[in-house]
Amino acid sequence: MDSWPSFALIAARAIHFGSCLLIFGVWMFDRFIIVPAAVAQWHKIRRYLLAVVLPAAALSGAWWFTELAIGMSGQTLQMNIISMVWKQTHFGQLWQLRSIFFFLALLAAVFRRNWLALITSGLLLGSLAWAGHGRTEQWTTAHLLADTIHLLTAGCWPIGLLPFGLMLLRLKRSADIAPLSQLTVRFSAMSLTSVSLLTATGFVNAGVLLGTVSNLWQTTYGRVLLLKISVFSLMVALGALNLLLLKPRLATGQRRAAHWLGLTVTTEFVLTIVVIAIVALLGLLPPAT
Repeated sequence: MDSWPSFALIAARAIHFGSCLLIFGVWMFDRFIIVPAAVAQWHKIRRYLLAVVLPAAALSGAWWFTELAIGMSGQTLQMNIISMVWKQTHFGQLWQLRSIFFFLALLAAVFRRNWLALITSGLLLGSLAWAGHGRTEQWTTAHLLADTIHLLTAGCWPIGLLPFGLMLLRLKRSADIAPLSQLTVRFSAMSLTSVSLLTATGFVNAGVLLGTVSNLWQTTYGRVLLLKISVFSLMVALGALNLLLLKPRLATGQRRAAHWLGLTVTTEFVLTIVVIAIVALLGLLPPAT
């Protein structure tokens, strides 16, 4: 029986993953999805989101590091262990680099250098690939590349569902729903691309970490991965519903479609939180191979 990691470590990883995903997702939405007619509403939402997720990323990153140091020191927090982890371990060196990425992303956000914020938040998110299984596998380069692309893609969709959903709440109240329809078209295009990339990179990661298909149900790692795949498939099904049924109705000005779109987007985002929690656990479980 595989030993399970502590709840505190899983929670710290989940919050940090979610925060870094959303920081990048906010800037992707800002640069590529938002339409001119909705800029004023978006700037308010962007400000509130960043005010929450930037501190959350910093605090959860410190929490994750502390939990790891506690595990190394035998359940007691010792400053010499913290210093050793920070200076002498791969994880500590990675966290030093990621701290630089975070402060650059923070400065870019504060001074509204939006393209720089997108790049630095992408570095912050993508570097999480080095905190997982990819750095220890035989196919290091292929796995790290696939894992990095997987993370950056997830920062577009499904994490982009939150800014999209918040914009949906604002825009569906206005007399003209044309901006909402335009926003939906752009977000749908990004979602389709993201699903394709997530599926492709997911297959690469699974091939490295599973080894054989039978390990999906014969190992703890495989069973947790199978749960992630099931939740992801449900999210894709809801996305297909939005694309095939609700988006065309919204384009014709049917206001009722905006209501149903809001419900499906909310459901998808709740499932996204579940997937993030599963990913946080998967990174701590020994792979099947």
